[in-house]
Amino acid sequence: MAIPPMHATLIINPETLDALRGRAGITTNAALAEAIGVDKSTVGRVLAARTEPSARFIAGLFELAAAHDIDVRDLIKTKPAA
Repeated sequence: MAIPPMHATLIINPETLDALRGRAGITTNAALAEAIGVDKSTVGRVLAARTEPSARFIAGLFELAAAHDIDVRDLIKTKPAA
């Protein structure tokens, strides 16, 4: 009997993102998008949990976090599959 794959959903930790935005002086989603190299509509969709962050989104966040002494492990949460 095969075990079905379990897929967790990746979500951004809003508290850690707020801390990162504060340290980086980023006040808008457009500025965040520019800083991490994605489109501002992508930022809106990810933050509204309408889509999962892409590898590019996550990599950009991790680079920004590292530059501002934010622990990257606190940026991404997983929500277990239902």
